[in-house]
Amino acid sequence: MSTFSDEQFDAVICFGPFSHLTEKQPREKAANEIVRVVKHGAPIFISVISLYGVFKTLLQRLQDEIADPSHDELFASGIHRAHPSPHRGGKGFATVDAIFFHPKDLKELFEARGVRTLDMATCEGLSSHLQGPTNRLYRDKEKWARWKDLILKTCTDPVLLGMGEHFLYVGRK
Repeated sequence: MSTFSDEQFDAVICFGPFSHLTEKQPREKAANEIVRVVKHGAPIFISVISLYGVFKTLLQRLQDEIADPSHDELFASGIHRAHPSPHRGGKGFATVDAIFFHPKDLKELFEARGVRTLDMATCEGLSSHLQGPTNRLYRDKEKWARWKDLILKTCTDPVLLGMGEHFLYVGRK
């Protein structure tokens, strides 16, 4: 981002890359650069993979891997190192290194740089890890409309925030 001048952008949208900055220094540098290039008063949107959402993925889809010692770092610090899994025919849980976030960690990362947190929301909300039932509900427009309203009413609830597969941080420089 060094090619961009200070306060060049009216907003910054960063959906995904932070989930692959497993080391603290590159994460902090990326956050510094985002804050540097966005104009004063401009919004910042960051989406990451949720730590607790990943734990739910392990329970739902990869139960054989829960006791795998290669996941010790994941359970201790949210960092997953890509590796082949004997439980999945040599395919790993994630094909690249990743870090999965607790909402407070992302909030603290940007607030430490003077960004004011405006909101945080879970992206899947109550439908997280419930693709089948959610897709079936979509067939009935009245039920679907009610479910969407419920999702939108609850997506910023702190109780649900970290339980989705992803969450969104919205701040203002």
